[in-house]
Amino acid sequence: MSESINASLLMQYNKLWHVDRVEQAGDVLHQDFTRHGSSGSFKGVASFKAYVRHFLAAFPDAQFLSKDWLWEGDKVAVRYQLVGTHTNDFMGIPPSGKKKRIDGASIYRFADGRIAELWDFLDMLALVGEGLND
Repeated sequence: MSESINASLLMQYNKLWHVDRVEQAGDVLHQDFTRHGSSGSFKGVASFKAYVRHFLAAFPDAQFLSKDWLWEGDKVAVRYQLVGTHTNDFMGIPPSGKKKRIDGASIYRFADGRIAELWDFLDMLALVGEGLND
């Protein structure tokens, strides 16, 4: 699969992180999609949709800022930063009401024209800090 197709899939994936677009996940994710991550692991498109809804309930103004991209074969690694206000419980962490800037890194694997697997590592310790000016 070419880098341009992978880049297009990643742009579509990023658009899924909006309440009104998460239902389109089946167009982007492989039917056997698997996520491994610091904020939870799961399998399946339905589980992804539930995770995004939970995430957006906790960070309704979430923005993901990509910092670096590296491609190799059927995988791409992305270093990113999440900026958002922590307004509700997230993975057992009570809301702080503060705007957070949280670093993360993801590795995506592609198969059959879809994203098949994701390893995502979000700095969960940044959630318990004071906010943007830690």
